[in-house]
Amino acid sequence: MNEPLPLARVEAPPGRSLAWILPAITLLALALLAYEAWRAPAVEVRVRVAEGHGIAPGAPLRYRGVEVGRVASVGLAQDLGGVELAVQLDGDAVPLAREGSRFWVERPRIASGAVSGLETLFAGPHLVVVPGPPGGSARRQFEGLPSAPLDAAGGLEVVLETPSRGGVTVGAPVQYRQLPVGRVLSVGLTSDGGAVELRLWIEPEYAPLVRARTRFWEASGLSLRAGLLDGIQLDLESLESLLLGGVAFATPPEGGAAARTGQRFALAAGADPKWLEWRPSVAVGAGALLPGGAPVRPSRAALSFESGLLWSSKRTRSGWVLAIDGQLLGPADLLRAPEGARDSGGELEFEGRAVPVPKAADAAALEGLATLALEGTPGASWPADASWPKDRRRAPDAPEDVLLWADGATEPIAVSASRWTALRRDDGSLRAWRTEDGMGLDRAEWHGALVLARTDGALLGILRAGEKELALWPLPPEFLTN
Repeated sequence: MNEPLPLARVEAPPGRSLAWILPAITLLALALLAYEAWRAPAVEVRVRVAEGHGIAPGAPLRYRGVEVGRVASVGLAQDLGGVELAVQLDGDAVPLAREGSRFWVERPRIASGAVSGLETLFAGPHLVVVPGPPGGSARRQFEGLPSAPLDAAGGLEVVLETPSRGGVTVGAPVQYRQLPVGRVLSVGLTSDGGAVELRLWIEPEYAPLVRARTRFWEASGLSLRAGLLDGIQLDLESLESLLLGGVAFATPPEGGAAARTGQRFALAAGADPKWLEWRPSVAVGAGALLPGGAPVRPSRAALSFESGLLWSSKRTRSGWVLAIDGQLLGPADLLRAPEGARDSGGELEFEGRAVPVPKAADAAALEGLATLALEGTPGASWPADASWPKDRRRAPDAPEDVLLWADGATEPIAVSASRWTALRRDDGSLRAWRTEDGMGLDRAEWHGALVLARTDGALLGILRAGEKELALWPLPPEFLTN
């Protein structure tokens, strides 16, 4: 019996395999990595430091907290006078190795009341770099710093001279009212060996506290007093001052000009009790003293008037007035002639011109602030459109930290909110602020000064300076934004 012949089965050919895609992607990634390495090859630099502080190969090099390289090797210098670090910079970090760049080993440190580098307690020490000025030439050899550099921009370095070192050491705190504001950078003999020099660094925000008449003294941190009535009293300022010694300073209200870098002072063995009572009015703290700048300066003005019936005498008053919304705003006793003046009133001189001033109706009209309308075009030195912007004026609800500002060539004076007392009307609204402490200000120099908020530079009001007290009068409602 014949069996049927088998028939061939026709099938479609299989599709192409996709197994090649994964190797292709891998090869492409390797090619890109190779290109990046060729385009921005890593560079090795050598950094010599005095002490290794436990840094080891593989430790990161960081800039702004980002890893930009690593330590390739650590070894002693050939002269055994230091430690040589071979550092591998990533390709995109090569521009960091230029003239003026600074390297140092970051490690835990306690100085001037501050603790830094705590992360190295767990991860170990690492290397930090700060690049030099832009455009500097490339370098491959560097001398590492012993510690993180001081950011001296705006800071202040001064030199103290004393017959003997006492208990002050390098790294000791510099204190103002028992708060750390700097530290001692170095202690050594003068060039002729006749005294000891201490070089101090004051943090930028506290540098304005050091003036020409500032007094420095050694603050050991430990004070022992004995008396028949009080017994024995032991005062300890801080443990840091006890261990490292310390320097403290105080500035009088009339402190003089701000100190300059390198200025020299004497170091006293202890503080005069009077120094501890000084209360200067110096603007301190971070940030601009006049946020956004002062858009308009006040004008110096002088009021003259004649008084007397039988014998006429001419009298004058001086202060500051502000051009605002086409008017002059200032203390009422500067923009109004007093009751004792002749009926013709007085004359106000400012910005090279003179305008008539009316006579006050009564004594109450001389309180607070007043305005004086101006006609015509002001002098060339005073633009006709000059006015304090409305969005930078506001009415204060309660006393706050302020700056007194008048003469553009004079530093603003800071006054803390704690020194003001609010005077309120029967309805509870704010009438004025007052401080019974005149702060030693010359009335003629500060009468009519602008009062600016420390927080935002807004114009809050005008200062009336009496012989024994100061008063802030808020801006009248018509000068505030609706």
